[in-house]
Amino acid sequence: MSEGNRWAPATPVLGGPQPCDQLDLAARVLDKAERVLLVCHMSPDGDALGSMLAMMHFLTASSKEAVSTFPEPFVVPPQYRWLPGVDLLAPPETARELNADVAVTFDCASRDRTAELSDALDAASDIIVFDHHASNSGYGSVNLIFPEASSSSEIVYDFLAHIGAALSPDVATCLYVGIATDTGRFQYQNTSPRVFAICANLASVGLDIAGISRKVFEESRLPVLKLLALVVERAQLDKDAGAVYSWFDYRDLQRYGVHASETENYIDVLRQTSEADVAILVKELNPGVVKASIRSLGRVDVAQVAGLFGGGGHKMAAGFTSDRNVSETIQAILENLPRWEPRGYSPS
Repeated sequence: MSEGNRWAPATPVLGGPQPCDQLDLAARVLDKAERVLLVCHMSPDGDALGSMLAMMHFLTASSKEAVSTFPEPFVVPPQYRWLPGVDLLAPPETARELNADVAVTFDCASRDRTAELSDALDAASDIIVFDHHASNSGYGSVNLIFPEASSSSEIVYDFLAHIGAALSPDVATCLYVGIATDTGRFQYQNTSPRVFAICANLASVGLDIAGISRKVFEESRLPVLKLLALVVERAQLDKDAGAVYSWFDYRDLQRYGVHASETENYIDVLRQTSEADVAILVKELNPGVVKASIRSLGRVDVAQVAGLFGGGGHKMAAGFTSDRNVSETIQAILENLPRWEPRGYSPS
């Protein structure tokens, strides 16, 4: 996905992590390691995959044995299957046999997000954590946790810049996708001036920005769009909560022939509703397995709301796995949202 085969230095950008002792420690630990297990969270998004694969490319170029994986269901969302290195991902049962010196997690706010791979983390001498969730308690022996960062990919970039690494087109592509997705195509409030500075440096290796954007944000199979149309048709507005909500269940996925991983952007469509500042999508991904995604424009800290149900995330983007059915989950979320007093206009 690059227009050339140029390399560029990962130049430090002002405003990066301070102090740098954890960056130094991570560099020393990785330098001594021979076998490194890289793990991102279950049902990975662009940031989880992008940050992990970027580090895999860097370590492999540094003559390390690096194996990347994530928990079951071991399915890469279609919009990321073209990413360089996806073909090298190892199933979790294979990765657990690596007997790694060091384990590194990406975008995992808690060890629970590594699921069946948690025991493989314990088998490693060190655990390095790359994460930007404020809820992360620091479960690693080295913790690169910077909530002010836009993404875990931004933290990986800062690490590479700190040690003076060079950016290959593959590393730059993966990091760019991670940052672009977690900033909502540079539209969310976590889009800072340094995000643009970092992405300018990433683009300097010759990235095909238009091609990347098309593959990640603008391509879907027709059945995926038809299911999205159903989700939009079902959408309802709770004026008191200032929330729009919708849902789909496992029967819908079966009817349309859509995999759950193809529905990642549905919540972003609901988020466009001008009459609401909270968007809720509840999904039955498998029979009896219900998950909720919540987005906010800033009035509501949806991480706190998700936390009431054992989940988490960020102030403006969070989620949880529910022990209720779809309709009960929607009702529970609405009951825990603060009442809304709209400013500037009134929902009709």
